[in-house]
Amino acid sequence: MEFLQYTAGVDDDGRRIDRVIRIFLKTIPMTEIYKLIRKGLIRVNGKRVECNYRIKKDDEIKIPKFSGGSVSSASKTSITADVPDVQDVFKNSYVRIINKPYGMSVHGGGSVSGGVPSLEQIVNAQFVPENESLSFRPGPLHRIDRHTTGLVVFSQNHKGAVFFSEMLQKHQIKKEYLAVLSGNLQSEAVWEDMIENDEDSMSFYTVKVGEGKLARTKVKPIARGEFSGSDITLAIIEIDTGRKHQIRSQCAYHKFPLLGDTAYNNDKALGNDGRFYLHAWRMTFPSENQIELPETITAPLPTNFQNFIRNHLSQGEFSNYNIISYEPVE
Repeated sequence: MEFLQYTAGVDDDGRRIDRVIRIFLKTIPMTEIYKLIRKGLIRVNGKRVECNYRIKKDDEIKIPKFSGGSVSSASKTSITADVPDVQDVFKNSYVRIINKPYGMSVHGGGSVSGGVPSLEQIVNAQFVPENESLSFRPGPLHRIDRHTTGLVVFSQNHKGAVFFSEMLQKHQIKKEYLAVLSGNLQSEAVWEDMIENDEDSMSFYTVKVGEGKLARTKVKPIARGEFSGSDITLAIIEIDTGRKHQIRSQCAYHKFPLLGDTAYNNDKALGNDGRFYLHAWRMTFPSENQIELPETITAPLPTNFQNFIRNHLSQGEFSNYNIISYEPVE
């Protein structure tokens, strides 16, 4: 039997053999891959291994050359549509942090409505690996909604993915958002609620006391204004948990929905330009971390968000606000 031989790279180190094979042997079902491993037709360093074997750098992997599938290493994503510009806020060998524009999906293998590629597609198309790898490709390490702008972190190598995810799990990363809320929020608040799926729509989440998963959100008003005759508040929102639609659903539940968020805001008469204003603004990391991140990374506000602040909030230009202390500059 003829075999194809591959050498594991540094970004394959520690990954399970079945998962690595699945990534670069794309056309073969998982059940068939398990069968090939169990029968000893897929070998590592000339030996049979279990499906849960952890690959080591420089392992020699042999795969039978058969007509049922084609073998290719992890490669760039091809994008046929025009690729929008994306703004890098920070980039090193471990992670790439992007200021995501409005209306772009983070995940996805296909273009979203309007023919716009996902951010994941763009990052993969632009990726130039520092190390050869059978299985690694950059991926988002967390998510934000398509209509939310701001910071999104992608892995640049396996170590970056592992250590960033570990910091997230240990709640060592402080994530702050800027949002325009409907209503006049008078003082800081900490919201602790249970979030679960809306039974009527899998797209949206609702808040129910005593049910679902805990969501904890801190809200700090920094400016107030008026839009279409109604009160609005510019707030910094810090999330201690990362539930889907956490900010949107909790703001609505506590009677301060995001301005323009018609999915959670029953007062559709506010209108604006058909979007809501929610920006993943700032991340704060441990001062000493293994992937060489600075202590704080901030994403500039989109132009339309800045214009809205200038036109509708009490202090005008966003630069007039001393965000560090959450108070307007005198």
